[in-house]
Amino acid sequence: MWRVPRSERDEKSAEADELLHRHHRFADGVALFQVAIALGAIAALARYRIVWILSMLLGLIGAGFFFGAML
Repeated sequence: MWRVPRSERDEKSAEADELLHRHHRFADGVALFQVAIALGAIAALARYRIVWILSMLLGLIGAGFFFGAML
């Protein structure tokens, strides 16, 4: 049976954990951006300026999460 050395296994596990954390940051950014788009559509239909401003704010926060995950 083939066995991976413990140090290599721990390195791979740590790398996988880091990549999963980055994936969740990307997913959070995309989810916030999608909510911002939906709020923007509602604001455009209902002509609520405050909802439009909120959608812009959520979009910026979502973009921040997304691009922050790239660093």
